Amino acid sequence: MTKISVVIPAYRPDTLYTPISSVINQTFDDWELLIVGQGKVEEKRASNVLALANGFSQKDSRIRYAHSNKMGHSCAVNTGIELAKGEIVSLLDDDCEAQDSWLETIAQYYAENPHIQLLGGRVLPPKKEKRLGVCPNVNPSEAVYDPVSSQYKPPSGFNWIGANVSFKREVALETGPFDEFIGSGTIFPAAGETDYMLRLERRGTIMMSTPKVSVIHKHGYRYGIKAVLSHTFNYAYGNGGLAGKLTLMGDPRGEKWKSDTIRKRVLGRLRSFHIHRLPFDIIRLNNFLVAYHRCIKEYQVIGDLLAPIDKKQSRSFAGIR
Repeated sequence: MTKISVVIPAYRPDTLYTPISSVINQTFDDWELLIVGQGKVEEKRASNVLALANGFSQKDSRIRYAHSNKMGHSCAVNTGIELAKGEIVSLLDDDCEAQDSWLETIAQYYAENPHIQLLGGRVLPPKKEKRLGVCPNVNPSEAVYDPVSSQYKPPSGFNWIGANVSFKREVALETGPFDEFIGSGTIFPAAGETDYMLRLERRGTIMMSTPKVSVIHKHGYRYGIKAVLSHTFNYAYGNGGLAGKLTLMGDPRGEKWKSDTIRKRVLGRLRSFHIHRLPFDIIRLNNFLVAYHRCIKEYQVIGDLLAPIDKKQSRSFAGIR
């Protein structure tokens, strides 16, 4: 039976109890859980994460705490992958709740489809409690994406996000770490999963998505105009940063992404006669373009990873096999 390492990049101590408990309640029992804290340990938020994790680890030896001094979802995931002992690594966000059969279903999919190297699942929003709110979610179709045989065109409905995705650890080591300058909590605070998927795609990695591997984004709603705008603008900035990275790599999709965004946010809105939304779209477009040009001006790509031009440093998994 395949051992699965669950990695929870932990930033929010007030919601962390939910995903930890959902892992403990799994019908599949050959797992380990790595709770990865971030930032300065002496900060109250980080120390609360540590205290909660230690409380669980004292009751169950399969649970371990690890720490990343750097902030960001990508940094925490990289730390978890480095320390994982399982053949499969499964990511679960610190505000999600996995169904009891989550790991059992993951193990079954890999056993029945030994050719797949990544499996993305469904992330459902909880019941909405207020009118104005936003919650990241995804409901993919049952689809296999073989980049080489499909000429790099993903099938309809194929999708995954970092809140519920698993992959073979050996593939992660070969692909290299998640980019620590892209993704939640980083300079470009979104699109970390998209960046990683594009890198897997270039390698010809066979990926699969399914709605049968399911988690609930139980504490995922952010309510109020400030939260909604922050979420939207962060996504625009993160996507702009990734588009800039693609351009730095000589990938024409970066420049096309920029052109398409300009056309959609301005010309598309004018043509739809929803002029009242134009100021909002212009702000989003500005965030995208500022990030795009900042990435090109201040960063370079070493290997597959961004690095500040003045530091020329990138992280790798060298020596951890």
